[in-house]
Amino acid sequence: MSKIYISGVSGRFPDCPNVSQFWEKLCSGEDMVTEDDRRWKAGLFGLPKRKGTVLGVDEFDAAFFDIHAKQASNMDPQLRMLLEVSFEAILDAGQNHQTLRGSRTGVWVGVSSNDACEVLLNDCNPENGYGLTGSNRAMLANRISFQFDFKGPSATVDTACSSSLLALQMAYQSILEGNCDAALVAGSNLTLKPQISVQFNKLKMLSPDGACKSFDANANGYARSESIAAVFICKDFMVQHSYCRVLNAQTNNDGHTPKGITLPSGPQQKKLIEDTYRSCGRKPSKVFYIEAHGTGTQAGDKEELNVIDEIFCGNGRKTPLFIGSVKSNMGHSEAPSGLCAVIKCVLALKHQLIPGNLHFNEPNPNVPGLRENRLNVVTQATSVPETCVIGINSFGFGGTNVHVILERERKKVDVSAHLSSLLGIHLFTSRTMEGVQEKVDHFKQLLNSVENLTMKVSPKLHPYRGFVACANNEVADGWKKSSPEQPELWFVFSGMGCQWVGMGRDFLQLPIFSRSIDQCNKALEPHRFDVRSLLENATKQSYDDVINSFVGIVAIQIGLIDVLSAIGIKPDGIIGHSVGELGCSYADGCLTLEQTIQIAFLRGKCIKETNLPLGAMAAVGMNWQEALNQCPPGVAPACDNAEKSVTISGAKKQVEEYVATLKSQGIFAKLVSTGGIAFHSKDMELVYPKFLNLLKSIIPNVSKRSSRWISTSQNGSNNLDCSAEYHANNLRSPVRFNEALKNVPENAVVVEIASHGILQAILKRALPMRSHVFMAHKEQSSGILSLGKAFGELHCNGFELNLQSIIPRNNLERASLHGLFDWNHSQSWPVPALEDFLHTPSGVSTNDKLMIRLNQQSEEYKYLWDHIIDGRALLPFAAHLVFAWKAFASYLGQTMDETPVQFDNVTVHTAIVLPEKGSVDIAVQLMASTNEFRITENNILSCSGKIQKFRGSIKSIATSEKVIARPLTHDEVYKRLTLTGFQYQTQFKQIRSLSLKGDVGEIMFTGNYVVLLDVLIQFAILLRESKQMELPTRIRQIRITPLEQTNLTLKTLHDRCLDRTVIGDFVELNGVHTTTVTRHSKMQTTLTKQVFVPHNQLNLSKLDKEIDLEKNQVAKLVSNNQSLFGVTRVESVNTLSALNVRKPEGRLYKILNEFLEKNQASKGERHFLKYEGPVFDPLLTYCLSNSDILFPVLDCAAENFVSTGNRIAVIQPKSKNKHGE
Repeated sequence: MSKIYISGVSGRFPDCPNVSQFWEKLCSGEDMVTEDDRRWKAGLFGLPKRKGTVLGVDEFDAAFFDIHAKQASNMDPQLRMLLEVSFEAILDAGQNHQTLRGSRTGVWVGVSSNDACEVLLNDCNPENGYGLTGSNRAMLANRISFQFDFKGPSATVDTACSSSLLALQMAYQSILEGNCDAALVAGSNLTLKPQISVQFNKLKMLSPDGACKSFDANANGYARSESIAAVFICKDFMVQHSYCRVLNAQTNNDGHTPKGITLPSGPQQKKLIEDTYRSCGRKPSKVFYIEAHGTGTQAGDKEELNVIDEIFCGNGRKTPLFIGSVKSNMGHSEAPSGLCAVIKCVLALKHQLIPGNLHFNEPNPNVPGLRENRLNVVTQATSVPETCVIGINSFGFGGTNVHVILERERKKVDVSAHLSSLLGIHLFTSRTMEGVQEKVDHFKQLLNSVENLTMKVSPKLHPYRGFVACANNEVADGWKKSSPEQPELWFVFSGMGCQWVGMGRDFLQLPIFSRSIDQCNKALEPHRFDVRSLLENATKQSYDDVINSFVGIVAIQIGLIDVLSAIGIKPDGIIGHSVGELGCSYADGCLTLEQTIQIAFLRGKCIKETNLPLGAMAAVGMNWQEALNQCPPGVAPACDNAEKSVTISGAKKQVEEYVATLKSQGIFAKLVSTGGIAFHSKDMELVYPKFLNLLKSIIPNVSKRSSRWISTSQNGSNNLDCSAEYHANNLRSPVRFNEALKNVPENAVVVEIASHGILQAILKRALPMRSHVFMAHKEQSSGILSLGKAFGELHCNGFELNLQSIIPRNNLERASLHGLFDWNHSQSWPVPALEDFLHTPSGVSTNDKLMIRLNQQSEEYKYLWDHIIDGRALLPFAAHLVFAWKAFASYLGQTMDETPVQFDNVTVHTAIVLPEKGSVDIAVQLMASTNEFRITENNILSCSGKIQKFRGSIKSIATSEKVIARPLTHDEVYKRLTLTGFQYQTQFKQIRSLSLKGDVGEIMFTGNYVVLLDVLIQFAILLRESKQMELPTRIRQIRITPLEQTNLTLKTLHDRCLDRTVIGDFVELNGVHTTTVTRHSKMQTTLTKQVFVPHNQLNLSKLDKEIDLEKNQVAKLVSNNQSLFGVTRVESVNTLSALNVRKPEGRLYKILNEFLEKNQASKGERHFLKYEGPVFDPLLTYCLSNSDILFPVLDCAAENFVSTGNRIAVIQPKSKNKHGE
């Protein structure tokens, strides 16, 4: 049967953003339950003031998981946090998330409540359906499976407080049964909704002082808390790192109990625990520590501890059983509390230390095991033995019980033969630059004190990569931002010149490299050549021998190829310089190790045994063509290294003379040490026949080179043979290295495989846009550190390295990433707040907030872009009204068609410009207690007012039934509006006709209330008769009774006296206030032409005479009563315009005259005057239609009377009947 291990953990805990801080607070004895207002004001609804709350609930790296903002905004904060915590647990387990994709990995999530779901699904008019996929409880598990492409079982588990430990039990059982090989187990709880706490408080479960006093005599309930936790478990063959083994996990239920469903059952708990240990063959008496459920309730603690005492403290136990409960430290997080206990125990086993309980002062008197010291509550940090067994309890308040057994296994590993005893190397990735720098600093402090770490996250997700390598007390580190796409990797094999005393010596400590050298030794046994002895014992003179040089160079290249192959590094391209093409043959698979090293030996042997003339070679600063044209007889270009870098070869005397000549001309030239041999010159023709003949015995069959091998000795040829002829020709042919390098693509990573990075200067000059890595350098004191640095640089360039194949796990403490996981949390995401959960007395959610997103892609709102004023699309005043109406109807649980509405004192504070691209987010907030509403955009107040349900009826305006002689047409109306800056488009041009006085009109109603109300506002603008642009900014009152039909032609009536417009008995608009605004300076100038249009009106001369007569009478009356009216003098009728009087009743002169007479007869008494008489009054009509003449008179009189203790009341005149009476 496979063993199952917990190999990764992660979580968020109260005031602890990671597992590392969680452990620190457990060990320091810091109480994680605090008094704060993070979720609601402390003490709200009589709840305990203290609670445990996690940090950063609004944080989420949506881009990392490739989740659209719309989905992330409509996602339960628990789910957002679960995704991040799950990924951290996978990394902590040392797993490659890409490798796990498509695997039989299961997901189980324990959760008992998801408060956010209520808010996300409460909107009756959502913009989209993402609330369901983001908050449905099934999604808490299924989304994780989807995100990581896990093919195993996936389920959300709810058994209240035991949910997450049951999830662990189910995962464990599923792995045992072969349903999956690994599992991600998680649990979550966020206490966003206070009503749930109120329910627990009513059940007397909560501690009034907000503390879990587990096992204490004064235990009085538990403190509610939050946490998000995850663990990764897997079979032994998948384990990269291990915290502990899961020995067993079982569950049962209390069934029907006489005490009630919420009270625990001791007998069932006992049966579960006994069965769990019996089935795995462990004795309860051997258990070192029990992590109890221990919530701190009197009933629960007593029942649980008495069962623990009975099972674990008999049968020969010689020492007290240590017990504890993490709830005393962090509160009771309910559904995830079981996993919180697991993580505490996992860390305790790792650190061999159990942290102490809090709030334990006096043993519970109802638990004899505490009084008699059979049970020992851990209150101080307590050491854990090398091997030990821990049991964990978790019980749900519905009766589901779970028990899990963990065992610490510590296997000793012999590290004497491993590089891990010499090289400490940590390869890590990060989401941010700050994150990678933090990891570099962190691991530089640890050096070789912890296990080597390798993080395997794709550069697409973690673009920043870094490393820290340490050997012989020396440290190398680095980091860089890697390309999202893995670059091509090219191997370059150096030739002669990279040999040096001590080369490869340190590499022999690496088992794979050492094994390769031993194979080379065996291959050269017929020639009695000892490669290992050469590398270990070489002196300054050793590499003067050409055989030693060739064999040493090629043997090291063979060993390094084997090392790179073992860690998963394969080249996309291969280039060899001179003898370096032997390395190409081995890397390309054309030659075996034995063939490769034998050819290197024979190459040197043939050269050494041939009587060659004394030759020399030199590096010169010219290009290949220049060298071909300028080299003197006896000297020829041998190696085309790079632009302006050629190696020449030939007779010693001629080469030396030519070098001197070049130097005198100011051209770079330098002799290179070759032992008197002119490689790649015509002298090699003397070696060729013998060498070819010997090679034919080594390479009897021709093999094909792959296309990735770019030849430097067969330039321009399409022949891909790897044969004896090819390698013999390599000896005598020029090295066209520069031409081969032109095949290396930009952004490639070039690795020089040699005993010394001799080609680095040439490569960097020839390939400036590439990254360069060398495996060894003679200037570095530690070859192992050079190798570690090369590994680190390959990692930084985006390559995944399987270092465990060459650096096995050792017995050091495992490296921890807790506290070092970095996410891009630059953006905040919505989290339901207290007000989202407030309820009406009837229990119906208030739903008092409406969010509306406006953009031109929305079918519902794109028509708003037809509302163009002064060249810009502005959100109509009417749209604010309708949005508030929509929110109000939703608040009442009704539709708009069911909700007659009345607005009062509505003001637009800031105009909202509708952008050509992008969206505008509008928030409508209702305040039920005051009937107020506020509309904001980007937290800026745009509109406010009052709204209530309209319960009355709308009275029409009496008008003459005569047909309008000549109304303004639709085109004339909108031409006039256009001239003043209102460039309404199709949707908002619904006025069909309008009388010349503006009191009667016809409009079309298409069912759109925004357009309907905006058209009424257009009437108000037209009635201003202003040539300037006036925007509506305030409306005194609007009343609306929804229409049952659409596509109607409706008649509008306007009363100038009362500034009142109505549409039948459906809509009433009162008191539109406009504000003159300056038109946009960039608008095109409009040319206007004024044309006189005659219009006949009967009895005009008679009316003028009556008006003039009454003007004089009123002026005289006011002049004679200056003290009463507060007027010092009246010189003309125009003086009366300064008086503040509105809405006179009946004939103005008669009203004032009668009023004066009565008040002069009886001073000190209040007189209320009602004028009954004909409504028609020429002067009054004139005043009401021309407010700058006599409008203010009456109010001025009223104000003066109030100041003297008298009052005047003006009753509106009776309307004419249809007979004009």
